[in-house]
Amino acid sequence: PVPAPEVRVANACAIRRTASGQKVPVPATVPDVVELTNAASEAIHRKWTGVLIKLDNVTALGGVGSTGSIQLTNGVRLRDRIYQGSKTAVFAAGTAFVSVVGISHLDVCTWSIEPRDPCTDFNPKSQNCP
Repeated sequence: PVPAPEVRVANACAIRRTASGQKVPVPATVPDVVELTNAASEAIHRKWTGVLIKLDNVTALGGVGSTGSIQLTNGVRLRDRIYQGSKTAVFAAGTAFVSVVGISHLDVCTWSIEPRDPCTDFNPKSQNCP
């Protein structure tokens, strides 16, 4: 799917859910992973901000860092702010992922991918998942 513009919520209390039971959107495919690193332009980042994306065949450079981040060999950084505090991802250094799904966003001056759950958005899933 074509990435959609970023949505900004000014009044969360005014939001009302009108449907349930719908399928989650299919993650977008990024044609060039450089678009998800700090090397890309602001315009490119705005194109992907808030978009659910999927990366295929990526490898961790090291293990999970002290801030819950995983640096990939292709320059993309994964971060755990969505599930931080409720779960901790456990991966060995150099883990080869078949795929990783997450939301692209700016995390303290570094463009990152935020998986939503270490048990469902990583293939293979985190070592501490059932």
